[in-house]
Amino acid sequence: MDRKLALFDIDKTIFDGYIILHLASFQTELGIISQKINDNLQSIAKKYSNGLLPYEIAQRKINEYYAVGLKDLSYAVVVNSTNEFIKSNRDMFYPYVERLFYKLKNSYDIYLVTGEFEFIANACKENLSAYDFFASKCEIVNKKFSGRVEKHLAFGREKEKEVKSLIEKYTNKGSFAVGDSEGDIDMLKLVEHAFCINPTPQLEKEANRNSWVITNEEVIFNQIMRRLGS
Repeated sequence: MDRKLALFDIDKTIFDGYIILHLASFQTELGIISQKINDNLQSIAKKYSNGLLPYEIAQRKINEYYAVGLKDLSYAVVVNSTNEFIKSNRDMFYPYVERLFYKLKNSYDIYLVTGEFEFIANACKENLSAYDFFASKCEIVNKKFSGRVEKHLAFGREKEKEVKSLIEKYTNKGSFAVGDSEGDIDMLKLVEHAFCINPTPQLEKEANRNSWVITNEEVIFNQIMRRLGS
C-alpha cells in the first residue's frame, strides 16, 4: 500500500504553547542560557501576542535571539537539555496527538514542519514517533553553536518549498496538514485536506475563504478520522 503524507506544525498545533519559550526558561534555570536572553525572547513573544509584531517576523526574531544565546555552547549540551525538557513535559502535547499518530502510522508518514530549530523538532519527532521533520537550523562550527541561524523556516514560502518536495514524492492524494497560524497557509494550500486548529485571525480568514476545517484540540481527532474515511 502506498504511503500517504501527513504534516503537522508544532507550536499551538500539537504542543500547547511555543516550545522555544518554555525550553529557554528551562535552560535558563539550568544555567545554559542567560536570563537576559530569556527575557528578550519573552518580550518578543509578548509583542506578537499584543499584535505589535506579525507572526513570521516574531518567529524569526526569536530564533535569532535564541541562536545568539546559544553561541559557543556545545551542541551535545543543548540537545541533551532539549531532550530532557521534551521528555519531562510530554503532558504539554495535546492529548489527541499520541492517539492520532498511533492511528495514522500504518498508512501515513508523519512530518513535523516548523519554524523551531532542528534539535527541538528532532526531540519531538523521537518522542512522538513521527517519521521526519523540516525545521529551522542553527549554524554549528566544531560541534558548537556559532550564534547564527543557518536556515530559517519561519516564513510560509519557506515551508511551501519543503512541502512541495514532499508532495512530489507522495502525491497530493489523501494528504493532510494541521496548522494554527498564518505561517502555515502556504503549507495548507498544498494538501488535499487542511485543518486549522485554534487558528489565528489571519488563518481563520484564509480558512473560511478556502473552506478548510476550523477545529480545536478537543474535536480534531474525530474530524480527521471522518475526513480520511477511517
